[in-house]
Amino acid sequence: MNRGYLALGAAVVLVAVIGLVLVLRSGDDGAVKPDPAGPKFSETKLGKPSAQVTRAPSAPSSGASRPEPGSGPAVGEYTVGGVRIRDHRSGNHAPLDVPPAIHPPEGRKISSQLTADLAQKLRVVTDACTASLPPEARGAKPRLDGEILIAIKDQQATVTSATFQARDVAGASEGLIKQCMEQKTIGVATPSGDEPDLQGYAITLSLRIP
Repeated sequence: MNRGYLALGAAVVLVAVIGLVLVLRSGDDGAVKPDPAGPKFSETKLGKPSAQVTRAPSAPSSGASRPEPGSGPAVGEYTVGGVRIRDHRSGNHAPLDVPPAIHPPEGRKISSQLTADLAQKLRVVTDACTASLPPEARGAKPRLDGEILIAIKDQQATVTSATFQARDVAGASEGLIKQCMEQKTIGVATPSGDEPDLQGYAITLSLRIP
């Protein structure tokens, strides 16, 4: 009787062992095989948020295409009163007929009293050059715009060149007044006070025609 129970128990144990072996083998076959290239990770690092940087557009390289000649705004070049003008204004504009008086910001400046004294001398010339101007040739506000170049030597300021244009004057009188002013203004002189000697200084003027 005891031997029968022992044989039965041994058979049960044997069956259990065999079943366990089968289960282990089937588990090994279904396992995920390791990747020979190694494990792959998706990593997120936590820390202080970084500031967002906005970069300015980079400058074009030296090989960048350049505008074809003539594609930009036209630049007019001409000479007025011996001064070369480069006109960069866009649109349709009449050429300048009186040269601009250009003085560097750090350059020499003459006194306003000397400028006023010269203008007073030139009013006398204006009266003489416009005395024969007929009333019908005068507009609403006739005047003379111009530029003179002066030199200062030995406390004397002298006009060395002049360019004038008559405004609001009709007919041939315009050219006659211009010629008269440019001829008679040269040589006009006035005391310069304590102004040091100066080779050339441009002054822009606007004189009313009486």
